[in-house]
Amino acid sequence: TYNQGVILGGLVDLYKSTNDRELLTQAHAIAEAAITHLAPNGVLQEPCDPATCGTDAPQFKGIFMKNLAYLYQTSPKPKYKKFIAENARSIWWQSRNHLNQFGFSWAEEFDIADASRQSAALDTLNAAFLLANQRRANNGDREQSMDANDRLIANQNPQPQPFNVNSNEFNHNDLILRNVFKDD
Repeated sequence: TYNQGVILGGLVDLYKSTNDRELLTQAHAIAEAAITHLAPNGVLQEPCDPATCGTDAPQFKGIFMKNLAYLYQTSPKPKYKKFIAENARSIWWQSRNHLNQFGFSWAEEFDIADASRQSAALDTLNAAFLLANQRRANNGDREQSMDANDRLIANQNPQPQPFNVNSNEFNHNDLILRNVFKDD
């Protein structure tokens, strides 16, 4: 997933420098192939066992997801947004322990915590958050409070779980993890 992720980001950057649409065509072909071959049941996984992957491999999925979101922002395909959201949902509900630490496999129970696992999961959660709130950010309207369609959810439960953000970038402190995990 690392090799595919890095090249996605590089192709998008090169496209932005040259406006050569063939670069986006290549990026989409790589993204589609990676999703098809590295995401059985819709959840991204490394093609190696955690015991034999090496210490840096747990980070690789995050690099792919971050750059897939970058590709989506440049040349949107709804499939990518849905894929990122589904992986974020799986991370949150399948791979998280009671201390909010994330494991290697996003489709299985938590195994162990390390910086690479946490970083990869956070890259994916951040990508899902970014894409779920892209419409609002693009409008540049940070003064209005978020409406129900801009909230992020952790599940379909009618009682959302609050996720507080204290930042001058947002003029509110009550973001809800609602639309991140919501299918469009």
